[in-house]
Formats: sequence, C-alpha cells, structure tokens
Amino acid sequence: MASYAFLRTPVTCPACGGEVVDELWFQWGYCGGRAPRPESTYELGNSIRWASCPDGSTPAWTYFTNDGEGGNLGTPEIRDLVARDSGQVWLRDPCPHCGADLDGGALEIRDGRIERAWLALPGEFDGASEYWERSGEGLRPLPFDDDHPMAVSECNPSVA
Repeated sequence: MASYAFLRTPVTCPACGGEVVDELWFQWGYCGGRAPRPESTYELGNSIRWASCPDGSTPAWTYFTNDGEGGNLGTPEIRDLVARDSGQVWLRDPCPHCGADLDGGALEIRDGRIERAWLALPGEFDGASEYWERSGEGLRPLPFDDDHPMAVSECNPSVA
C-alpha cells in the first residue's frame, strides 16, 4: 500500500530555473493515501504531522486500519532530515525546459518543519537511501527505504 504526503510548492530546475512541478510527493510523517488529504498536505514552513492513537502513543512506521490507507511513515524522533520524493519517477527524467539531467526531488525537514524543496542533480545523492539524517557532520543515509516494514494498528488515530 503506497501512502504519500504532498508538499505544495513550485519546484524548479536547478539548471534553468523553470518550474518542473508544483507538488512534491514524499513519505515522512502522516501520509494519508494516494490523493491529497488536508492532514497530509503541506506548504513550506509547516510542521510534519503525525497520527496518534487515543492512548497518546504515536506509532512509527504504522498503517491504521480504521483510517483506510493512511499511516505514519518514519519516526517522529528524527526531526532533521532530507526525504527524497516518492512515486514521481518522471522527476528523474531530463528537465522539460532545458534538457538538464535531474535525479528526483528532495525536501529538507529541520526541527520537524519543512524548510525547502528542490530537484536534485545526478550525484547529489548516492542512491543508498531515500532518507538522510542531518547532523553536525552533514547528511548521513538512514537505513530506511520504500520497502520498510510497516506495522498495522487498529486504533482510531487523530492527526496533529
């Protein structure tokens, strides 16, 4: 089951500045499904939202059966990271404006807030991970990928 969050912002080609897409799909925080839902749609500066169970727990890497197709992808403990785009394979095609090679989208989360989004150039990320934690030493790949094991919870979550 693929669930996404959606960042609504113009994302431009780093070579020519032409807008390539106006929405970046990603998988971190509460992801509400394949179509944008208010609780999983963001703008720059928004805090990442997580679904919590009535007991106050916020389960990481968990789908919610009472929610249809939504779930928490990632863990709220990691607050500084770069998440690569998910599902938008055409963002790895050449720029439609100038033909520059692109390597997909990325967004940066700092202290739990979405700070920026961009299109990566080939070689910017080595392909070892879809998630990169930011630390004092720079970016380090996290061992998560699109096939990360997901738990299933039957709680009726609320998203905040």
